[in-house]
Amino acid sequence: MKTFKEYINEKVKEYFFNNDYEGIIDLTEYLKNNYKESDYELYIGRGDEAAHGIKISSKLEKDKKLIELIRDVECDEEEPEDCY
Repeated sequence: MKTFKEYINEKVKEYFFNNDYEGIIDLTEYLKNNYKESDYELYIGRGDEAAHGIKISSKLEKDKKLIELIRDVECDEEEPEDCY
């Protein structure tokens, strides 16, 4: 039997972004134009114009265009200096 935390972790996916401002803005606009805010959560720091990361519901992972936009701005853990 799964714990509550394991169940929740299966239902959402979290991504963190590099410093590609234009790519992040494109991703943000795509989300706002195609999904309800309840389907995702953008991590935006106080005073920042662009998101640093995102949490999406598992149903959004089926959207190939969305995943492509996320992959374009996803932080490369091997090069953390390019990450927010």
